Amino acid sequence: MATTIVFQNNRGEGVRIYWLNYQGRREPFQGLSLGRQHAQETYDSHPWIVTEENGRCIGLYMPEATRRQVEIRAADIPAAR
Repeated sequence: MATTIVFQNNRGEGVRIYWLNYQGRREPFQGLSLGRQHAQETYDSHPWIVTEENGRCIGLYMPEATRRQVEIRAADIPAAR
């Protein structure tokens, strides 16, 4: 089902947004600087990955049947061990 996922970057630095394709590979879609927002039309079965600028994964997000808002925050990143 077609839907929209909205990414809001409140993390403190830029991030990158990727679609995870049918082969499980990252397809680059959007760079997102601090304070910026990006609305992506997609399907509810398409996973999206947000990474740091260097490619380290911050999170994996699935769209919902209705418009989904994703806030990317610094607190979302687990501490290195």
